[in-house]
Amino acid sequence: MSLFAGDSAGGLLLTGVTILCIELGVRIPDGLLLIYTPQLLEPAISPARLLSLADPLIPYPALAACLGGN
Repeated sequence: MSLFAGDSAGGLLLTGVTILCIELGVRIPDGLLLIYTPQLLEPAISPARLLSLADPLIPYPALAACLGGN
């Protein structure tokens, strides 16, 4: 039995890895405990996404390239 827990960024990372496992047909965990992991799994306008356009550390084009966007 495999159980995984993560909070905040760790929970988001765990969610991403689990989704990737599903897509690749790899065995997924039997349980996930995700604590304070605000998620928006579909493309939509949100305050966080609007603020990311003006992020001084990670410019939007670099972020979009990492996420596979245009």
